[in-house]
Amino acid sequence: MDFCDAKYCWTDHALKLPQQSIRFLRLNHSDEQYIQYNINSASLSAYASPSSETAAAPSATPVQNNGKRGLAYTNASLTLPYSLSGQNSHVSWGYNWFYSRYTDNVNTTNPAIRFIPVLFNDAEDVMSVWPEKAQAAIDDGADALMSFNEPDLCYPGSACMTINQSVTAYKRAMQPFAGKIRLGAPAVTDGGAPTGLTYLRDFMGNCTGCTVDFINIHWYNNVYAFSYLQYYVQQAYQMFGLPIWITEFGIDGSGGTDAQYQAFLQQALPWLDAVPYVERYAWFLDAPGYLINANGSGLSAQGMIYNSYTAACPNWNNTDGHC
Repeated sequence: MDFCDAKYCWTDHALKLPQQSIRFLRLNHSDEQYIQYNINSASLSAYASPSSETAAAPSATPVQNNGKRGLAYTNASLTLPYSLSGQNSHVSWGYNWFYSRYTDNVNTTNPAIRFIPVLFNDAEDVMSVWPEKAQAAIDDGADALMSFNEPDLCYPGSACMTINQSVTAYKRAMQPFAGKIRLGAPAVTDGGAPTGLTYLRDFMGNCTGCTVDFINIHWYNNVYAFSYLQYYVQQAYQMFGLPIWITEFGIDGSGGTDAQYQAFLQQALPWLDAVPYVERYAWFLDAPGYLINANGSGLSAQGMIYNSYTAACPNWNNTDGHC
């Protein structure tokens, strides 16, 4: 379902199979940008409008690192400005809601960014190719597999799966990789029961014999809600006792100024880096107007903070909005 207010339009950022085109989540009309997906089991394309330019390959050398930070992207070439020599980058991995790292025809991507594939939903054209595509990603350096994007909600772009569907599909497609690579639980929203962590609890309780190595959650709220992010992440860990991946987090439709977005990141990043059970996380979104500047030529102010900013957080166990 799409809807707009005076400033923003919403729809989902995720991929809904079979093939369809959808607009992207939380678009600011003043940016005059959108991202369109054309997706089936074999292809994904994404581009920014009005300009089709992507970030030019930087002159610095890509350097792998072990940082927790990841990129949620739809244009593989926009991974190029990160994890370069001289940056002290903490960005090490990325994903695109799909099972193939490439989102353009020239296969441009940053070799320092480890790609993690996603089994988006239980559509048969996805399930049938998943074993081959997942293995190809593993051979390419993936160290984990992720399952089902927001199955706990049903709207254009979500996986929209019942608990029984998720369990059945997980056992069929994910479980055969157990012991070979780390497996992630379905990525749930931060909604209330029966969605969000309640859905995840029911999945875990019903997926008997399933191997789940980490929990995958999403979180959106306003620029003042850092303490709630702390609470929500800690709640997820207390419920499941497994490492946490936050594969989407960001500011919701309430919006804010660029300075507020940057201040939020400067609060959140040190805390997420310090919490020992948070293994990986990805700010929404690696795209122009977010982590990439408006013309797609390099990092925005948000992007520069996300790429390299660090600070001490000795009191990471707090839930009061402080480190």
